[in-house]
Amino acid sequence: MPASRNGRHYDAKATPQHDAKIAADIPLKDEDRNKVPDIAQAGKHWYVCSTAPQRELRAAQSLRAIEDSPFLVYVPCEFSWRRPERGNLKLPRREIQRPAMRSYLFVGAPGGIGDEELALLRDRDAEGRNRHGLTSILGSNMRGALPMGPVGLSWLDRMADAERRGATMQAPTAPFERGDSLRIASGPLTGFPARALLIDMKAAEVVVEISLLGSTTEARYAFEHVHRAA
Repeated sequence: MPASRNGRHYDAKATPQHDAKIAADIPLKDEDRNKVPDIAQAGKHWYVCSTAPQRELRAAQSLRAIEDSPFLVYVPCEFSWRRPERGNLKLPRREIQRPAMRSYLFVGAPGGIGDEELALLRDRDAEGRNRHGLTSILGSNMRGALPMGPVGLSWLDRMADAERRGATMQAPTAPFERGDSLRIASGPLTGFPARALLIDMKAAEVVVEISLLGSTTEARYAFEHVHRAA
């Protein structure tokens, strides 16, 4: 007579438990975060510069790296949290920063921009390209670089203050409402129909009801991993 219904040599072992862990959000590193200067600093005149496409932050970093740089540099930025589109809910959200104004940055110089400062801003490499990625400085042929006026400085100071306070962090918006018919766009259930049950704006996620083999189950997805059904 066997020791058990499964046989004498059967060795039962407990099935290991696999607990799903929610990955922590990954903020920007301090060294990568946009630098916000004091716009109202005494003696600084601010100027508008344009850059090559998608070179705003790199241009600002290049100007700051000039030895004994006389410049303060500011690129107004917006911030948001984004989860990789190829991932699922196990992948963390990352903090993203992007310029609020494409192809523009603002340069502050003590006493204004003269010939020496212009030479630094216009420095070119062996191939004749601007080393900093700048394409122009707002000004005129007769008067040279033109500093920003009081209205422009007030606006720039408000932008800097809002960024320091975290007010430029963009709140996620739901592209659908409760009860909407949706379709899963990532993971093993890609293409399955679903219905929105709960919108979690803080986490930028939606709880959906999925019809699967005659039954229904609930799951949580990031906004970008669920599309409105056609």
